[in-house]
Amino acid sequence: MRAKTKSKLTLAALGLFFFGPLVIAGYLYSTRDNWVPNTTNRGVLLEAPVHIDEVGLDLHLGSWYLLYLADNKCEDICKKNLYTMRQVRVAMGAEKNRVQRVIASVGKLEEINSLINFAFEGTKHIQITQAINDNRIKLDHLFIVDPHGNIMMRYDKENTDRDVYKDLKHLLKVSKIG
Repeated sequence: MRAKTKSKLTLAALGLFFFGPLVIAGYLYSTRDNWVPNTTNRGVLLEAPVHIDEVGLDLHLGSWYLLYLADNKCEDICKKNLYTMRQVRVAMGAEKNRVQRVIASVGKLEEINSLINFAFEGTKHIQITQAINDNRIKLDHLFIVDPHGNIMMRYDKENTDRDVYKDLKHLLKVSKIG
């Protein structure tokens, strides 16, 4: 191979080595609306988190919360979610002290208080006094609240205990707060 041809190939290889990543990055940036990265969360990540003050919840900031919003009565789905909250917190192992459990009800429910005292001790019950006018916050759903007071993930009846556990475990692993 001639020296002139070899030097041109070397120059082209160096140019590709340095400018190739810039071209790829520019392409990915220009098509970012079409490129959706894979997510590993199992619950619904609220695009714009809702602060607990917006829904009338009075929680001590600094801890992660498993929050269940109950309707007027605690039926099967309510009891299932109370069980899920308890099991997920226990499954956290050494990290369980970073997670608190709260059930918030629209009305005053003596049934919930007796149920908590009997089977779900350690779950805090608070009453919501104002109407929830946010379509991201739905009754009879389980939520994860971060230590800053942002309601950030929602789980419906199709989600399993394992879904909540995996998401919360991941959040606690990557978070240095709470």
